[in-house]
Amino acid sequence: MEIYQERSKVMIMIVASVCLVFLARLFYVQVVDQTYKQFAEDNALRKETIYPARGLIYDRKGNILVRNETIFDVMVTPSKVKQLDTAGICKLLEVDKEEFLKAFFKAKRYSVHKPSPVVRSITSAQYGRFQERLFEFRGFFVQPRTTRTYPLSVASHAIGYLGEVNETEMGTGDSSYYRSGDYIGKSGLEKSYEEELRGKKGIKHVLVDVLNREQGHYQNGKYDVASVAGKDLITGLDLKLQEYGEKL
Repeated sequence: MEIYQERSKVMIMIVASVCLVFLARLFYVQVVDQTYKQFAEDNALRKETIYPARGLIYDRKGNILVRNETIFDVMVTPSKVKQLDTAGICKLLEVDKEEFLKAFFKAKRYSVHKPSPVVRSITSAQYGRFQERLFEFRGFFVQPRTTRTYPLSVASHAIGYLGEVNETEMGTGDSSYYRSGDYIGKSGLEKSYEEELRGKKGIKHVLVDVLNREQGHYQNGKYDVASVAGKDLITGLDLKLQEYGEKL
């Protein structure tokens, strides 16, 4: 019986010692060592969507009918915006103030914590100027994505087109693929093969400092998810015959 009691005392002492070590470490990290606190104050984590390349569309002989082009949208996370200089950002991006505010309040209605587009398809010159002064506009960042271009304006009725998703197409809940500002096939092949063409989005977690400057990937990209490009589509259309038929 005495041996059992002695063993119990030893086990209690071991458990107590381990708990004391953890408590001491916790106290050191939270109170004594200011490294983590300073890091948290100086940096914020931004979750960005990586949009996949949409699948290309070819005719039956391998001639391309639809290809992709990279564009840049200005995004905003409303909850992170502090003292917005509306006049300054509108002048910098060369956009109408009323239209900008309309897009900004639309973003707030959608979600104050999720990013939404406020200015679409800025030029390379605007992109460069905005990046240089991004520190002035907390809560804003530039999102690259792909849009469609049509080398030859043929079979437009069959190919269809893309458009911004509406509330019904977005669906509800976190499981929904689409977010405010995303594009979706609205007609033709673009709509019929939407799931195959769109691919899968990726996610990257970016650290930004108090001046809204990117400081690299969080945990060296450990929690990032790569995007998956959409599947190409080979149709039964014949580009030459289609061009000839549309000239008649």
